[in-house]
Amino acid sequence: MTHGDVGVIARSSESPAADRPLTIVAFTQVLATTGGDRWLYALQAGWLARGHRVVHVHVAGGPRPDGPRPPDGVELVRASGLGGRAWRHLPRVLVRMVRQFRRADVVLLAPVGKEVPLGYAVARLLRRPVVVYSQGLAGRSLDVFESSPWRRRATAAAIRGATEVFCVSPASARAAAELGVAPARTREVRTGLDLDAVRARAGAPGPRSADHVVACGVLSRHKGFDRLVRAIGTVRERGVPARLTIIGPPGDAHAELVDLIHDLGLDDAVELVTQETDPVPLMAGASALVHVPRYELVGLVLLEALAVGTPVISCRCDGDGPALVLDGGRYGELLPTGEADELAHALERHLRNPAELQGRLDGVEQHIRAVFSVDAAVEASLAGFRAAARHR
Repeated sequence: MTHGDVGVIARSSESPAADRPLTIVAFTQVLATTGGDRWLYALQAGWLARGHRVVHVHVAGGPRPDGPRPPDGVELVRASGLGGRAWRHLPRVLVRMVRQFRRADVVLLAPVGKEVPLGYAVARLLRRPVVVYSQGLAGRSLDVFESSPWRRRATAAAIRGATEVFCVSPASARAAAELGVAPARTREVRTGLDLDAVRARAGAPGPRSADHVVACGVLSRHKGFDRLVRAIGTVRERGVPARLTIIGPPGDAHAELVDLIHDLGLDDAVELVTQETDPVPLMAGASALVHVPRYELVGLVLLEALAVGTPVISCRCDGDGPALVLDGGRYGELLPTGEADELAHALERHLRNPAELQGRLDGVEQHIRAVFSVDAAVEASLAGFRAAARHR
């Protein structure tokens, strides 16, 4: 990977020809390892493989040595070089943003984060098209992840003003329309999965831990980890050995989860892994992945678990993501609500008889390749970038 500023590229003010390689500049606050970030890195690999130039401008931090990161070939540009104090040095951030955005055919933004209004404003001032990739329910994601009212309004305005809004599912597109995005400017770019790459990340297969289940995601209330912790407590009270590891960065429910684990006497049974790390090796050795969000559009962790042969327990929720991935329960346990009592019964059934859910994995590889194709998503996104670039 190339770090720091990249060389000047001469360009015409005209929109790119249909066969000319694009320069795609992604702008994020950090290089994170959440499911949405892991999927972005997979898309970047696809864009590179098709001959396009990919630049990833991040405000602070750097790639994690032991976790998912942008693929080799992506030009990484840290806008501040100042770690957590980056936003206190806004002029330096702006200079590096302008330098990179000027060379872009299109600027790609996430739908949440303090960098979104700034990225949108700079791109528009430079007359660069903006694509927002919505991997959630746009309005609800803003309510969950944006604590500042003015930033919620500014981010919503950026999403509405984007040249194109990529959506991971029909539910995501409906949420964007509810926020005020014209349907003609939305495009489905469904989350995909490279089965071979995920299996390589898992490493050599080993024995599964019979009593160990895992969950993954930012420690936010909408992920439903509170229900899962309570269910683990109930299962253990019934005399069934059960251990839980939750992998994900701190969010609005982190302190609440720590207190809940302690109050239920589960300090020796539930572990929170909050440092940035790749969850795939851990889920590959677990008895099951449990994912009971209050809303979810796809859920990359569900696909990753299925790819490495780990049974899945999930639930129906707003956004219909688990039902989409599990094909209505064909490839895993799909609970009606995911509430703690219901989940405890499902966990107990699985821990006492893991063969039943293991047997539902037959045919899952064909399902993933057909419905969650990385190639299809790469081509759809490139079509969207070219459409956006014509608006320059």
